Amino acid sequence: MNHKFLSAVAEDGEFSPSFAEGYEVQKTLDAIERSDERGEWVSVE
Repeated sequence: MNHKFLSAVAEDGEFSPSFAEGYEVQKTLDAIERSDERGEWVSVE
């Protein structure tokens, strides 16, 4: 995976998962944690 990532950087290409995809996943994980702490449904922000 590192080779694919570094090649994409060197060639100004795309890599998956992208930063945007990772950011969306992190927002979901944050919502799960908040939901667990509050004991209720929360919105993904």
